[in-house]
Amino acid sequence: MLDYGLDLSGVEHDLALPDLVAEGDELDALVSAQTDWSTPTLAAGWTIAHQIAHLAAADANVLIAIRTPDAFDAVLKQAKAAGSQYADLDAAAGAAKPRSALLEQWRAGRTEVAAALRDVPDGHAFPWYGSQLTAALMVPLRLMETWAHGQDIFDALGEVVRRNQQERRQQERSQQARRAHPGPRSPLITMLVVVSLKRRVAWENAERGHRDPLHHAPA
Repeated sequence: MLDYGLDLSGVEHDLALPDLVAEGDELDALVSAQTDWSTPTLAAGWTIAHQIAHLAAADANVLIAIRTPDAFDAVLKQAKAAGSQYADLDAAAGAAKPRSALLEQWRAGRTEVAAALRDVPDGHAFPWYGSQLTAALMVPLRLMETWAHGQDIFDALGEVVRRNQQERRQQERSQQARRAHPGPRSPLITMLVVVSLKRRVAWENAERGHRDPLHHAPA
């Protein structure tokens, strides 16, 4: 199966890449200013360090899938062996590292992932969990995960996400997608809309003092 059965033919794979980079940079600015990453988040058992470690581990797996696809079988076997504890074990291992080392790992991984996804030829498939993916789907998937776990950290620190800047970026990307792909809504546009809706729900719930129900546990 390719891209979980979605038809992404003709979708520019780097359309949402600037948003992915901006999302990571925005989260980086927040966490790099925090000296204590042991602050718990509302994802049970996960601190700020766990959230960053999870993102760093996912980036590392993306690089394996793109650069050495045959080696991704080992990643899948590890995930199968760990079962439902897979994400928790990975996050705990990363969170045990010194803050400075984990921050550097995450930064380097983000930079490498952005470059790797930018260079993947259109339509080129690489292995992932449950499907072969193209960069056209991986970019928005990384964007959604970076936003979701970043929102957990923003919530834990009592910070309000700079909504105007993020909404403007999202609207620009959706408009670009619509201009590039007129007619019925493309899967990429749908994913961009989902991200925008999740953000709005999170902001509204934060204003009311409620937890965002859309990602209350590690994804």
